[in-house]
Amino acid sequence: SFAQVVSGRLVLDTIKRAEDSDDLVLRLYEPLGHRGVAQVRLAGRITQATYTNALEEPTEPATVKDGILEIPYRPFQIITVKVSKEAGQ
Repeated sequence: SFAQVVSGRLVLDTIKRAEDSDDLVLRLYEPLGHRGVAQVRLAGRITQATYTNALEEPTEPATVKDGILEIPYRPFQIITVKVSKEAGQ
């Protein structure tokens, strides 16, 4: 698939193009009251990621390791992340 949560208990709810660039915006949530760290993989290598608020305004950098997004989460948290991929992918 184009995107998937490969570990952790987050649900990937939405993938859309960012309002101000060709980056992608991912919206995820934790539905069961758990804590942990999820890994999210996209088709193509993620080069950079930033947490944003619901209006896609950046709030803080997100962690990308070996092209995979790592997202720590809390119970019932809603998370929005803007990601950049390598050119041509």
